[in-house]
Amino acid sequence: MRRSGAVVVLSLTWWCISSAEEPIATQSLCACQREDGFLKNHTCLDEVVAECEAAGQWAVDLAYCQVDTSMGDSAFAWTTNPIAFSALIRAAAVKCKHPFTFDVAETATFVGSLGYGSLKSEFVAQKITGAQMTELTLDQLTGKLNIGMGDAMSFNDGKDDFLEPGPPVNVGRPLGAVPTVMLSVNVRSVSDIDEVKFEFEAILEIVMHWSDENIWAECTASGEKIEQGRCMYVWKPKLLFPNARSIEIPTNRKYLWTDLKFKRATYMIEVSGTFAAAMSFRDFPMDEHALPIIVAVDNTNQDMGRNQLRWGPVSTQLDDNIIAPDGGKDTISGWKIRSASAKEHSYLPIDWNKLAGDSGPLRSYMNEFGTQYEAATNATFNIESVSTVSAVTCEVIVRRTTVFFMLNYIMVVILLTSLSWITFIVDPSELSDRCSISLTLLLALNVFQLILSELMPKTGYLTPMHEFVIVSTFFTVAAAVESVASNILNKRMAMRAAVVERLKGAVAEAAAGGGLRNSLKDTASVAAWWRGGGSRGGRGGGGGEDGGEDGTRGTGGVRKVDDAKESKAVIEHVLASHGVWPGREGFLTLGRLETLMAENIDRVALIFFPITYAVYTASVFG
Repeated sequence: MRRSGAVVVLSLTWWCISSAEEPIATQSLCACQREDGFLKNHTCLDEVVAECEAAGQWAVDLAYCQVDTSMGDSAFAWTTNPIAFSALIRAAAVKCKHPFTFDVAETATFVGSLGYGSLKSEFVAQKITGAQMTELTLDQLTGKLNIGMGDAMSFNDGKDDFLEPGPPVNVGRPLGAVPTVMLSVNVRSVSDIDEVKFEFEAILEIVMHWSDENIWAECTASGEKIEQGRCMYVWKPKLLFPNARSIEIPTNRKYLWTDLKFKRATYMIEVSGTFAAAMSFRDFPMDEHALPIIVAVDNTNQDMGRNQLRWGPVSTQLDDNIIAPDGGKDTISGWKIRSASAKEHSYLPIDWNKLAGDSGPLRSYMNEFGTQYEAATNATFNIESVSTVSAVTCEVIVRRTTVFFMLNYIMVVILLTSLSWITFIVDPSELSDRCSISLTLLLALNVFQLILSELMPKTGYLTPMHEFVIVSTFFTVAAAVESVASNILNKRMAMRAAVVERLKGAVAEAAAGGGLRNSLKDTASVAAWWRGGGSRGGRGGGGGEDGGEDGTRGTGGVRKVDDAKESKAVIEHVLASHGVWPGREGFLTLGRLETLMAENIDRVALIFFPITYAVYTASVFG
């Protein structure tokens, strides 16, 4: 509360010292508050004429200047126009003396000027002052003062209408100018930013300051006393919070000050509530948001439109407690409050044109009302213009604490993904061990996906954080796929090595003078099995019972040989035909390629995966 209290005191001091307006010393329309000046002579009429002449071209905006007084009968002219009469009494209360401050005699003559001359004696007998008159109830009028029910009701209704404070009239403003009210917002706290519900909580101090020629009494009050005594007749803005989902304005946190000398008023309230806020998470977890708090004028009586009252100037500031808390303590979880700003703009609470549609009872009524209004005033009726009010949007800029997500989410995901590369140094034949590592890490990454899904709303796009977890999952899956591929390649290489060993044994046997036919028969069977199955007999390497006795069939057309040199050539031909020897078919055979892949796939993966993943991570969060 260091800054909030200082703001109020300094603001009040500055407003009182810097105000350049002088108090209004000249009184007018006093005759209109006396029975003799209003009903028995033309003193009130003369003062009204003088006021209207002084208003010049703006006299058309003063209801009491629209009365036809050419006949000179003041009483008749006013009683036939109740709107003008009420406006005249209000103007006299401001320009001369407010009835609330009348003594007993002044109250009696004022009641007489209102046309209730028969009540004067009762008011005098009961010693009713102006302040007491404002508090009279219908039961007191009929019971204590013996006034007829009809007159009592009329008197009471007129009294309530008269005492209801009207819109302010800025001191010294040019006639016709829109009155303004200064609005300053002090943001005391922002908390519970909910990305799933798109809302946040805030506590504000709203200070409003304005000048008003209608101010007639000194008032320094707080809490319930603001609506008691003279203070209850000081005009105060009624506020709307269009984007609020819940609002609380504690009565004991309301303050009102008026300065009768300079005709100025200051009204301060504390507001706490939950506010809706649209958010974009395309940069999550490095996102920044503007949290809006909209303050508008309540225009329920259609007398506070933007053409009748406007906020200005407007400002907002962050309280010291959230900018620089003592000891560097945190004030909000997961976010850092950066700045605040405010701007005035128009706001349409209800779009009646859209609600009425193109046809129907409401549209018919609005069209008929507009026609009658234009005929009576010779002006176009624009319901949107009448309904539009002045509003102020205070935006609090907050930025997510990315470090929290870096340490608790991103770093853990990186570590889990990196652990999947351990499989590259495990023996390829241990496929179950390698895959179990990848699958375990995959489950851990899925847990992080579930956590993020709970924290974030269901958007129609991927945030950088979600994309990063998904890509990390694919990297882990790719490590498992690499383990399977490495296992298959190494199995094929082992089988191919077995074929070579058998054929080498056959060569050695032939060199020793053994039977080559049987050796080739067995070796060709192994090679054929390795390649996916040979045919029985024929040129594909039958080697079965159909081998033939003459040695010219059954082993791919291998002819009978007698010496070791020719046997070696035959063996090389068989190895090359089965893809395990760099024979005449070319150096880079399928078998050689598979061997190279089996020997280097884990080495390449151990280099390729970390580099690719590091480049991707840096591109997302760098």
